[in-house]
Amino acid sequence: MKSFTLLPKTLIGTACAFSVLSYGLGASAANLTPVDIELVFAIDASNSISQDDYDKQINSLNNIFSDPNFFNEFVKALPNKSLAVSAYQFGTVGQNQIVTQIADWTLINQDNPSSAASFGQKLVTGGQAKIGGLSPIGNAIDTIVNDLLTNDYEGHKVINLSSDGFNFGSTIHPFIAAGKAYQEFVTINALAIPASQSDNNSPLTSSTTYNLSTLQKIVDPYPTVDPQFKNKNFDGRSAFVMTEYADGEMLLEEAFRSKLKKETTGELLNPPDPSGDPDPSDDPQTVPEPSSLLGLLGISLLGLFGQRKRG
Repeated sequence: MKSFTLLPKTLIGTACAFSVLSYGLGASAANLTPVDIELVFAIDASNSISQDDYDKQINSLNNIFSDPNFFNEFVKALPNKSLAVSAYQFGTVGQNQIVTQIADWTLINQDNPSSAASFGQKLVTGGQAKIGGLSPIGNAIDTIVNDLLTNDYEGHKVINLSSDGFNFGSTIHPFIAAGKAYQEFVTINALAIPASQSDNNSPLTSSTTYNLSTLQKIVDPYPTVDPQFKNKNFDGRSAFVMTEYADGEMLLEEAFRSKLKKETTGELLNPPDPSGDPDPSDDPQTVPEPSSLLGLLGISLLGLFGQRKRG
């Protein structure tokens, strides 16, 4: 189980450079397990999320993964019938940004479909203690992207973010972290969870219980980019924000189930090649390799937009 206490702001650049260089040197030698999708749940555990809503998230996900029909509903229609899944919660303790893995990577495939229930139990066990504090969304995204790039799997990469979208206490701006995810072909989808109070435990100062604008910019950090160059879900559909639970239109378990369906099997009419190869109609000379993306440290995408492969 991983727990990250993030470095002081002055050391972040050095740490990121070391992390990216390490990945570039080691990834080619790694014996990665191919899967259709690598999926990470990023659960906001700050003070603004009530204990009740935090517990509901953990219990809802446990119910979904423990469902005997989970494999048939979310995995069986995938080309290789394989899903690797993990989960983190994030908050702060004092001045430290904490991003903690509460359920380590679990492979769910046709050889072991019952491992889904095992993952649900890991969530319950690992997620018993809510971190609290502020909401370092940017640090959470950055940490999880790094995990997706350095784990033991290779597949379509997705972050399932559940948060109120009020970013406080981050040393990395969430839009910069979302830009890094974009460059690394990581799709982010968001489920709005209503804030019950501010992160400093004071009452909300407005009737707005979630920051839709921030969630939308995290999901789509470059809205003017041609849609064909944007990161998408496995079935080819665009990244999305769901507000039905926060708006009182769905129960939380229902919303998570709907979101997970869109992120996995969706409507697999023309699924992308699970190998991650570009669309044959694309010019192969314009598709960047992951190891060539060291420029992400500058978050300079001007030269990249014309070179994006199709999601």
